[in-house]
Amino acid sequence: SLYRLQKIFSDMVPIEPTFVDMCWNSCCTFNGENSSCEMCPICGEPRYLLGKVPKKAQKSAAYFSIIDSLKMQYKDLAQYLSEDSKIGDVFDGNRYKSLATSGLFSDPHDIAFTMSVDGYQLFKQKRNNC
Repeated sequence: SLYRLQKIFSDMVPIEPTFVDMCWNSCCTFNGENSSCEMCPICGEPRYLLGKVPKKAQKSAAYFSIIDSLKMQYKDLAQYLSEDSKIGDVFDGNRYKSLATSGLFSDPHDIAFTMSVDGYQLFKQKRNNC
């Protein structure tokens, strides 16, 4: 569960995730123009569990900001360095090596980001709806 993960990693990760209420069916999140909605504008599902006081969202999404993620990554960089001063994770993989030989990541200060898409937008900068 999310609670157990938070307990396990609370000492290692000094920041808290931000939670955003979302539709039970993952149609949308309740932020921005939907922040005051009581029901999903797409499917009509109630935002909150019925009969709960104080109100509790049926479902929520957790995320870390990019700034907080970078702070975590560089907080104790020495622990990730191997004996040959290379970071021992994705940077040792074939995909990274292929990208590096094509000219990407030539500066030691370059940072690579990954992105995953799971079907809903957390922020207003979206181009498509569900």
